[in-house]
Amino acid sequence: MGLEKIAEHIEKETDTKVKRIVLEAQVKANSEINAAAKKADEIVKEAAERLNVLSEEKRNIERAKTNVERMNILKTAISDAFKESINNLYKAEDKFSKTKEYDKLLSVLIEEAKKSIGNDANIYLNKDDIKKLERKEKNLKVYDKNIFGIYAESKDGKISMDMSINKIIQSMEEKIARKVIDRLGK
Repeated sequence: MGLEKIAEHIEKETDTKVKRIVLEAQVKANSEINAAAKKADEIVKEAAERLNVLSEEKRNIERAKTNVERMNILKTAISDAFKESINNLYKAEDKFSKTKEYDKLLSVLIEEAKKSIGNDANIYLNKDDIKKLERKEKNLKVYDKNIFGIYAESKDGKISMDMSINKIIQSMEEKIARKVIDRLGK
C-alpha cells in the first residue's frame, strides 16, 4: 500500500472518528439541553407554585390586617359607647336619688350591711338620705362627703363596706365590660 492509500485510510478513519465524536457530542449536548430545559421547566413551575403560595399568604395577611383594623374600630366604638353609658349613669345619680326605688335600694343596702357587719354597724349617708330613713333606722351618721348610697363600718372600725352607687357602678363596669367582650368573641 502506498502512502496515498495510507493517508486516505487515515483520513477516512479520522473523518469517521470525528463524525462519531461530533455525533456523540450532539447527542450529549441535546441530552444536556433537554435535561436543562426540563430542570428550567421544573424551576419555573416551582417558582409559579411558590408565587401562588406567597400571593395567598399576602392576601391572608391583608385580610387579617383588615379584620384587626375592623375589630379595633369596633372595640373603640363599643368602649366609647360603654364609657358614655357609665358617665350617663353617674349623671343620673342625682335624679335617681329622688325616686322611691332609691329609697328601697337604701333599705336593702342597710340590711345587707347589717348582715355582713352586724346590727350595731355605723351607717353613713348624706344628709338628705338620713332625713328619709332616721325614723326607721338607728346608728345613721352623716358622711363627710356627698354620697349616694351608704358607707357602713363596724363599731371598732375594722370592717367597712362602700355601698355607694358610685362604687356599685364601678364594680359592675368590669362585669359588663367582660360580658361585652365575651359576646364580641362569639
